[in-house]
Amino acid sequence: MKNIKSKIIGNQVWITENLTKDQFHDITGRTIPLKNDKWASSHGPKCYSYETNFKFKKKEYLFDLNTVNFFRSFSGEHNTWRIPTLNDLDNLFRNIDGRSSTDYLYEEIANTLRGNYGWLNNGTNKIGFDALPNPIINENGELTELGISRWWFYDERRGELGGFGLYQDDIVAFSGIHNYNAFAIRLVMDLHDPRIENNIIYV
Repeated sequence: MKNIKSKIIGNQVWITENLTKDQFHDITGRTIPLKNDKWASSHGPKCYSYETNFKFKKKEYLFDLNTVNFFRSFSGEHNTWRIPTLNDLDNLFRNIDGRSSTDYLYEEIANTLRGNYGWLNNGTNKIGFDALPNPIINENGELTELGISRWWFYDERRGELGGFGLYQDDIVAFSGIHNYNAFAIRLVMDLHDPRIENNIIYV
């Protein structure tokens, strides 16, 4: 994939929309099946599709643990876009208010990351992360839709995948690994002199 909507934040490049199924295929060359029914009982890499009213009813996707594990392995081998790590989140949060994810995270971090529409209490999107509400599938295979957004990240200090997220009450939260969770994906890349045209970053 030669281009993706992205934003330079500090010394990193973050994508500003949730990853799509097609973008996943473009990056990795791997097709992943949709498993919208019987989520928790299905095995193998999969993703879940849903329709959103944001940005002209764009189709969005949630990705399961196996798929994200594959992406992590692929990224390590090809030195490309990666699933954010705890260190990446530290850098992101420090660009907001100078604190890291090991500190208490108050309302201003979530408010800065959240988009300025779609929430009951909208954010400012000051740094261009543009987080919109999106559902998650929890460990019981149940879809939770209102006032929440969560993305996969890798906690290298604990050696496990989890989710970092925004909620309607402005809290940035972290979760441990759950086999049947499904979250959206936001990718990050270290800054390597990208070419920028019309707000599109070419890396």
